[in-house]
Amino acid sequence: MRIPDSYRRPKPKVSDRDFWIDPDPRREPGLLLSDRILFYCQKVNLVYPHDPLFVEPATYKLHAGREYLISDRPGQVESRDLETDGRVVIPPNGLIYIRFFEEVNIPHYMIARFNLRVTQVYRGLLLGTGPQVDPGFRGYLGCPIHNFTDEEKTIHFFDLLGTIDFEKTTPLGETFFPTREVNEITAEEYAAMRADITPVGGIGGLPCKIFNKRIDADFRSYLPGAESVRSSVHALHERVRAAQDEIREQAATIQFYRRIAIGGLIAILLTVLFGGIRLYTDFKGDIAARYMDLKGDIVELNKSVGRLEGTKEDKHRTSSPLGGERLQEKTPVSTEEESGAAQVESKPAK
Repeated sequence: MRIPDSYRRPKPKVSDRDFWIDPDPRREPGLLLSDRILFYCQKVNLVYPHDPLFVEPATYKLHAGREYLISDRPGQVESRDLETDGRVVIPPNGLIYIRFFEEVNIPHYMIARFNLRVTQVYRGLLLGTGPQVDPGFRGYLGCPIHNFTDEEKTIHFFDLLGTIDFEKTTPLGETFFPTREVNEITAEEYAAMRADITPVGGIGGLPCKIFNKRIDADFRSYLPGAESVRSSVHALHERVRAAQDEIREQAATIQFYRRIAIGGLIAILLTVLFGGIRLYTDFKGDIAARYMDLKGDIVELNKSVGRLEGTKEDKHRTSSPLGGERLQEKTPVSTEEESGAAQVESKPAK
């Protein structure tokens, strides 16, 4: 958002008297509406710089200012310029400290409360219950903003960031100012009242406490020294993320060795399988060769048995007395042999 020209005007001078004595003649306690917000902006620089464009019915819109703080370690804070950087990114569950662009000057008879705009809350940013600004505060308000989502959130310079409302208190110095000529009170006397050197009496003579701390204080001075100002949720988120990264690394290592083990097991199984196949093939070939050898041996054995049986039969025929007759009976005689034998028998003996 562009800074309007009305925000570039020099700061008007205002009367110290109006900070102590309400210039509104009715002086009724209550929440200021838009007309009185503008009225006190003119009288005491209630909001400086200001523009009617940013006045709501009972609040004033505050913008993201120049200064913001980031803390990475306890007690160590880095200050940066948002106008120079252009934007700041709040990490998931992260925390930053930022000052508003407008200066506020709260008179001693008024308080203020500020908070994030509803649109920023819906984005997931959190300020919490609106802090109360005491009567008499003058300077730039700042606050911690927590991103309680799991996504990064960006704030740009002069973004509409918060709202502030104002409420009148009961009258200040009810027994003090009626005894004084208020037009004759000097700047030195107001300073003494502010420093609590000159007591300001209220109802029944009871003292009115006057705010006298941190006028235009350095933004860093609001932070506790040597203490952690980081989001514990963000730190927890970082530890969880680190643990998740470590688990992923361990899982990757386990997966790596698992793959090696599986690969080794597959290699062993393949070796055993191929070795078994080769052993089976060799064994099958050996069995086949032995079978053929045995088959040949059986054939030879059968031949030997046949020869032995033939020899045994011949011997049996030779040794038997009926062998000749049986042989003759069994052996057929040819016709020529019979005629030859007849001729031999018919020849006379000489």
